[in-house]
Amino acid sequence: MTMTETLMSNLPRKRHAMKRHVMKLAAICVGAALTLAGSVASACETFEFSYPKAGASLSGKARAGGTHDCAGSLIWLVLSDGVHFYLQNPPARLSKNGEWHQDHIIVGRGITRIVAVLVTEAGDRYFQQLVNDENWGAIDLPPDHEILASLAINT
Repeated sequence: MTMTETLMSNLPRKRHAMKRHVMKLAAICVGAALTLAGSVASACETFEFSYPKAGASLSGKARAGGTHDCAGSLIWLVLSDGVHFYLQNPPARLSKNGEWHQDHIIVGRGITRIVAVLVTEAGDRYFQQLVNDENWGAIDLPPDHEILASLAINT
């Protein structure tokens, strides 16, 4: 029995108007839940790092990769020093075989994490604009994002 059916069955039959309100409220709740679920389009159940290994010492140019089930998603990597985020370009390349990679990560001093960020199309446009502006300094993450995975590293 659905939530709506349960609510309706508990109302007296003569209160049809109230039942209509319950139906409208249930529809609004379902619509809101779908909107929230789609805001980041989190179709990813797994996004994992295979390399580098956790705790690896990195500096300069590095690569990262792993496995995913995020086909069609927009995923960027950012680096973190514990306070700020630093965008890495291009976004992660997702293969249909369930592997992903990013071969152009620039690791500076003080970086402690590689972070995989799932974004909406608006978030992707935001990151693309940062790239176009050559903004490689400390950045804010876009409003609609989800952190999928984070890997601790040493520099």
